[in-house]
Amino acid sequence: MQTFEEGVKEVAYGTAAGVFAGQAAWVYVVIAILAFALGVLFTIFCFRIRKHREEEEHDRKS
Repeated sequence: MQTFEEGVKEVAYGTAAGVFAGQAAWVYVVIAILAFALGVLFTIFCFRIRKHREEEEHDRKS
């Protein structure tokens, strides 16, 4: 029978050996693509807000 310490070492080494091991690697790729797309959309949104504010400020001065 395994001791507690041996079980912990086995689990730790098994999970640290490869995050992408197995069939779930595509999940990490999908999450990375979604995170990138969300960052791009957020950046575009911020630029549009800034442009809209600048146009409003320019219209007020005119």
